[in-house]
Amino acid sequence: MDLYVCGDLHGGSNHDADKLMYPYFNPSEGSILFQTGDFGFIWNNSRDAKEKYWLDWFDSKPWTTCFIDGNHENMHRLSDFPIIEWNGGKVHKISNKVIHLMRGQIYTVNNRKLFTFGGALSIDKEYRVKNVTWWEEEIPNNDEVKAANNNLAKCNYKVDYILTHTCPSDLIYEILPRNSTIYYDPTNKILDKFYETVDYTHWYFGHWHEDIKLDNKHTVLYKNVLKIE
Repeated sequence: MDLYVCGDLHGGSNHDADKLMYPYFNPSEGSILFQTGDFGFIWNNSRDAKEKYWLDWFDSKPWTTCFIDGNHENMHRLSDFPIIEWNGGKVHKISNKVIHLMRGQIYTVNNRKLFTFGGALSIDKEYRVKNVTWWEEEIPNNDEVKAANNNLAKCNYKVDYILTHTCPSDLIYEILPRNSTIYYDPTNKILDKFYETVDYTHWYFGHWHEDIKLDNKHTVLYKNVLKIE
């Protein structure tokens, strides 16, 4: 089973789903694609023609798409889907081949442990409508942080991969110029704790609309799709 990871899809807007089109992405049957937030295809309702089109599209592919949530997600819609166990952690089962990886969970795939923690602040929320185009649940809550720490403690705070939407505070200036204005996002502070306490091989995240391998342990993704070694 091959494992891949990619960045924001935004419901296919601005051609952000092009990176998953053939021949750019042509994985073998049974592969898994991990998507690092701002999936965006679960947005309106189950009767929405665009949503149905894309879920049918994902279900027709040889791979399974497993996404974490970003800041541009309909959090209320996601919470309505049934919770099941998948590879040792809790998920929302969206469709046959689309799965939402919940915050603070650990999954074992190919004998590798993956820790997931979605969420981030929408800096454009003043231009959005609450519970229509923006949801306050984009910021992780205390119960999710507690679940994360409980699950990490069970594996002695050691995993192979971490998948998040945004990143720890220390990594922001590796992406943005030093003179950039940095907004306050509580999610970064939560991730700082994991950054300090978790032993991991590699941390993948999206959100920043950049493709940069920051060092041997941290990669921010947007247009690229990478095979996880």
